[in-house]
Order: sequence, then structure tokens, then C-alpha cells
Amino acid sequence: MKKYLVLLHLIALFGLPMLTATAMQFDDMEGVDEEVGAADNSAADAPDEGEPAEEIKPQVEVTKEDLNELKDAKAKNLEPRIITATAKVLGRDPNNLLALNTLAVFYFREKKFGLAKIILNRALAAHPNEPALHNNLGVVYLSEGDQRAAIKSLKKSLEVDSGYAIGATNLASIYLEYRDFNRALAPLESGYKIVKGTLREGKAEAVGVANNLAVALSAQNQGSKARDIYEEIMRGDSRNVTVLLNYAILLVERLKVKDEALKVISKIKFIADNPKAIRQAEELEKKAKSLD
Repeated sequence: MKKYLVLLHLIALFGLPMLTATAMQFDDMEGVDEEVGAADNSAADAPDEGEPAEEIKPQVEVTKEDLNELKDAKAKNLEPRIITATAKVLGRDPNNLLALNTLAVFYFREKKFGLAKIILNRALAAHPNEPALHNNLGVVYLSEGDQRAAIKSLKKSLEVDSGYAIGATNLASIYLEYRDFNRALAPLESGYKIVKGTLREGKAEAVGVANNLAVALSAQNQGSKARDIYEEIMRGDSRNVTVLLNYAILLVERLKVKDEALKVISKIKFIADNPKAIRQAEELEKKAKSLD
């Protein structure tokens, strides 16, 4: 399974649930198969009838040791080694998927968006059916402020693979940011089906997708469904304060469920170390206590 790079940020809204939008996620292809480096030639021109297809291989094969060096450099976030390792792999196989994606992610994190786009487009020329590349290109576009191009790339990642959770989550995050809850629902529901099984493990990407879906459902007056999702998150003993605040707001502002709301608020006050979150919890507590 591919590893998701997930960060959470908070957009505070009182009167509506707060949005815990999953920050745009790069797919770093952590668990990519070591044999996927070869180019995807499915989009290439078909050979003449009767002429066997020619498999193009790199002149020098990339070894398992080469890829292990690259993965080790990534895991330890050692920039000089990342550059050296990707250069070595690409010197042997210019279309190696893992190396190209790793290099693009490196340039993105260095805020060299132009270079990241060049590398991703190069990778897409060889691997047009890899959803992670379309997703990552969308993240770069959004970082540059080109929302239209970002949405186009993210939609393409889902056209290639309708079950691609990272692309669905990223696309929904854009819609949520602009309060377009209706369009956010479909990609979030697709993503939730994929990650639901890992919710009880408390995995950040699963919790982020589930929370965003609950927010969208609540905004669409589907509070009971949103509550069911938060209850599923709580079975994993989530200690994400923002998610707990969202849940508390749903219970107090939307559903008017006093006892359950007070339990959630008590947990927030116990684990939160952010003064703003504590103040929000205290305000919600006053409202909850006033409920019949």
C-alpha cells in the first residue's frame, strides 16, 4: 500500500463545524514495487501488424541495491544522498518511476515548483497511467495558485484509478476550502470506502478523510450520518483535537445532544495543549450545558 503524507490544518468556523482539511498530499510512493521502474508503453503507437512489440530496456539494469539506497535516503531525509541516489538510478533507467517521483517531491519541498513540474511531466510521458504522478502534479499547480490546473490533474488521477484515495482526498479538500460541500461529497465518499478499515488504527490519512466527509455531510444537513462517522473515528481512540472539536460542534450546534457532547468536550480539555482549542471547548461546554 502506498504511504500517504498527511498534515492537518484548521479553518475555524463557529456556527458550522470546523473544517479539518487534509493539507494537499503528495504521494511519495513509499511502498511502490521495485519492478515498476520500467516505462508504461501502453499509450505508445502500436507496432505494424505482424511485427512483435519491442520492449525497451535500460542499457544498464537498475539493481535492488540502487533502489534500496534511494529508499534509505528518502527515509532519512538526507538531501545530498537523495540527489546522488536518484541520479544513479536515472543514469541507468531515465524513466524509473520511483526515482522521478522522488526527485519531483524533493524539488517541491525545496519550493522549486518549476523543476518539480518538469520532472513530473517527464515521468508522465513514460507513465501516463500512474495516478500518483497526476496527483502530485496537481499539488504543485495548487501551490502555484493555479487551481483550475490542479483540479484538472486531480480529476485525471481519479480517471486513471477511481479508487485512488489520495487524489480523491486532495480534490475534496479544494472543494471544502471553498465551501462547495456538494461536489466534495463524491470524492470523499470514495476515499472513505477505501480507508474506513484503518480508522480504528488511528491512521492520520484515514481520520482526515473521515472527518472531512463528516464535515461535508453536516453542511448538507446529514448530521446523523456525520455522527456515525465520528463514532467510528472515536472507536480508534482518536486524540486529534481538531477532529474532536468538529465532533463536539456537530453535537452541540447541529444535533443538540448534551451528554455525548459533554463527554467529547471533557476529552478535549484533558488532552489539548493549545489555548485556542481549550477556549473553544469551554465555549462549547457552556452551550452544551444550556441544552435541555
